[in-house]
Amino acid sequence: MLRLGALDKVRALLDAPRGRTIFMAHVARIYSPLDWRYLLIHKAYNDGKDACRNEEDREGGERKFEHWRMVGLLVMVYLRITSHIKICAGILHDMPEDIKQWSIERVIREFGMEIAVLLDLLNNKSMPEGLSKAEQLAIYHRRAELAPREFWEIKLCDRLHNLLTLDACPIEKIRRKIEETERYYLPYAEKHFILVHEIEAAIAELRVNFLSPKTEADEIPNGC
Repeated sequence: MLRLGALDKVRALLDAPRGRTIFMAHVARIYSPLDWRYLLIHKAYNDGKDACRNEEDREGGERKFEHWRMVGLLVMVYLRITSHIKICAGILHDMPEDIKQWSIERVIREFGMEIAVLLDLLNNKSMPEGLSKAEQLAIYHRRAELAPREFWEIKLCDRLHNLLTLDACPIEKIRRKIEETERYYLPYAEKHFILVHEIEAAIAELRVNFLSPKTEADEIPNGC
C-alpha cells in the first residue's frame, strides 16, 4: 500500500505510544502541572474519555476517544499550538454532537465561553429549529466562510485524521470523503495555509490505494 513521505511525521506522531500520561507530558512542555491551564486540559482529557466510555466505536473500528485524543495531539504537537483554549477544543471537538449529556450550556459552565463558542462552530448546535438537512448544511458552510482561523486549525486536524483512518471503509465512502474534502476543506486549508500538503498527500494515497482501476475491482472489507 502506497504511503507518501509528506505524512511521515504525522504518522510517527499517531503511531507513537498512547495514553493520558504521555499526552499530558506533551502539555507539561507548555504549562506547569500546577498551572490552571494545564489542569483545564487535563480535565478536558478526562471528561472526554469518560464521556466516550460507553459509546460505540467509530465506523472504522477505532474507539471514539482515540479520534478525539489524536485531534488534540495534532493541534498541540504537530501544529505546535500552545493555546489551552485550542488544545481543549481539539480534544472535545465532537463532544456536543456525539454525547447528549454534554450540551453547549454544560460546556460553558465547565470549560468557559471561548471553548464553548469553538465547539458550537464545530458541531452546529445552535442551528435555528425546523430546518432541513440541506438548509443546515448551507448554514454550516456559510458560518465556515466567516469562521476564525482557530476553527480551521481544529477542523483541518479533524479532517486529516479522518482521511487517515478510512482504510477499512467501503470505496463509496472513501470517494465521498475525498470529494467533500476537495470541495469544502482544501480551499480553506489553502486560504489559511494549514495542513495543505498533508491533506493533499492523504487524498493522493486514498486515490492510489482504493480508487485506481485495479483497487476498485478488489473487495474492500466493509468495516464502516
